[in-house]
Amino acid sequence: MPGTSTDALASAVEQLTRQCDDEELRRVVATWGSPVTAGVSGRAGVGKSALVEQLDGVQEVRGVDTPGAADPVLDQDVLVHVVARTVTPADRRALSSRAGLDTLVVAGRLDLETDPRAYVASLSVDVPVVPADDVTAVRHWCVDARERARRRRDTTLLRDLERVAAARPDTRPAVETFLRSAAASTLRNGS
Repeated sequence: MPGTSTDALASAVEQLTRQCDDEELRRVVATWGSPVTAGVSGRAGVGKSALVEQLDGVQEVRGVDTPGAADPVLDQDVLVHVVARTVTPADRRALSSRAGLDTLVVAGRLDLETDPRAYVASLSVDVPVVPADDVTAVRHWCVDARERARRRRDTTLLRDLERVAAARPDTRPAVETFLRSAAASTLRNGS
């Protein structure tokens, strides 16, 4: 289900796309309707694969701090980044590339720490941190983050459709009608 759409919003978007033969409008709607993406990243050996096995609908992202390889593009809507023992410069690069996107740090390799809770508390990052052994907390965070990503998609849909209406006179009347619809108003008002 795209965004946080109600049946009314999905129906209104479908009606809008039927009314308009506009490639840019179709691109905007396709982006809105695409699945929310979620991934697990981190350096080799930090416990990514074990975490991926315990989470639904996430893909493992390989290549963080891989010698001779470019850092991966971390453009997922939701990302869980696993670290072990310390936050390295490669981890910081990965996290800084995610500004404004939902990102969680999972403190992995707790088996190597004499005081795992102190280790988790010591990680100095600007995103939430959860210990790897608290899979329930990671799952809950992922569910909430996906919902936030869907809401961002909905808000972006309205903004992008306003841009399409401003730039395309032939499409403008239908888009403006959509933007005045009850479904769009409900979305805009956060209901």
